[in-house]
Amino acid sequence: PATGRTVSNISVDESTGDVFATTTGTMGPCLIGFAFYKMVKIDPATGTVLPPVSMPECTAAVVPDQKGGTVYVADGAAEPNPEGGQFPVSEYFSMDQATLTPSAAQPVGTRGPAWMAYDAAHGVLVEASLYEAGVETDNNAMSEITVIDPGTGQVLSRQSVANLANSTMFGSNFDFTSRQGLYLDSASRTGW
Repeated sequence: PATGRTVSNISVDESTGDVFATTTGTMGPCLIGFAFYKMVKIDPATGTVLPPVSMPECTAAVVPDQKGGTVYVADGAAEPNPEGGQFPVSEYFSMDQATLTPSAAQPVGTRGPAWMAYDAAHGVLVEASLYEAGVETDNNAMSEITVIDPGTGQVLSRQSVANLANSTMFGSNFDFTSRQGLYLDSASRTGW
């Protein structure tokens, strides 16, 4: 049945060809609960589509491990709840690709996750967030690039080196989480 929502994040596991189509969106209304977030897994080779699974409100990014095993998900609002002011820290969790069963969520500590990428060669997640950890007390806050060990949930590195808010929320790129904005080159260990 139609739910009035469309998928806005398409991720492909290149090792299997499986497609993960997910509803994403992180603006403040996502905290109110008016939207339904779902994910489906599609196997284009066989035409098989797994039934939709519910995703957390404010799902921001979905990225497979490129090994056919895991999908990583970033979750968190890009702005405070307009009806209550809550602005929870972002989280990430993993999902088994075969069953779409989620793991427990791990806090990242930033706010406004925008994009996530997985470096399969080095086994790390890289997340770009609009607001760095500690933004509530930093009068010179920046956006943050966070490196995460997906196996342990440990934050390996925090780099407050960019201003992503001007190119996302305050520009014409209103649906920024539906567009991949973070790319990695594993060989040179660089991202853009």
